[in-house]
Amino acid sequence: MQEFLILKAFNVNVHLPKASAIKEVLWQPPLYNWVKCNTDGPALGRPGLASCGALFRDYTATFLGGFSINIGNSYALHAELISVMNAIEIAHSKGWNNLWLKSDSKLVNIAFKTSHIVPWKLQNRWFN
Repeated sequence: MQEFLILKAFNVNVHLPKASAIKEVLWQPPLYNWVKCNTDGPALGRPGLASCGALFRDYTATFLGGFSINIGNSYALHAELISVMNAIEIAHSKGWNNLWLKSDSKLVNIAFKTSHIVPWKLQNRWFN
């Protein structure tokens, strides 16, 4: 905001792009004794540079941990699946048996119901 005020003081016209639709998103805490994990796995292109990550919080919203991984050249679905698999492996290693896993990927949610959409490169890890 301060930069805009400086530009305005020098009578510089700023042509800002129109904002896309703004959607309010509220974080919902998990139940007592549960851990909530929010995951994401973006890719820039098809395939493109991809990464993934997740955050773990308890019912008081206390940060319990997180991770980020540079995947390299891959697809968004790979990144999303790797993020979820990593989150499950970490939760298991920490003894967090009550895990609420949150992903914005519809394909990841479908993969839990029918694993045939999981790419063959990831199937061994997925089934484990």
